[in-house]
Amino acid sequence: MVKTVQKLERNRTVQARAHEAVAFVIALFMVLVRTESLAAPKFKVIHSFTGSPDGSGPAAGLTRGPNGSFFGATESGGVFGLGTVYSFVQ
Repeated sequence: MVKTVQKLERNRTVQARAHEAVAFVIALFMVLVRTESLAAPKFKVIHSFTGSPDGSGPAAGLTRGPNGSFFGATESGGVFGLGTVYSFVQ
């Protein structure tokens, strides 16, 4: 009877350690996923406006066209100094 009780206690200890290990792995996974989602986004400059002929001072946001291109406008610059409309394909 004593051996059976000791065996049961050992089994419970092994099970408790296994549960702790699983909980640790899950917690570690959650930390890694959260850390990755908190990473700062990376941006890349795809065009620098020079004033003429491509315009300067991009205004507002971009609008996506039906073909997937993005369209925008500049406030000044361009051939006549009144701004430009531009587009680029993703």
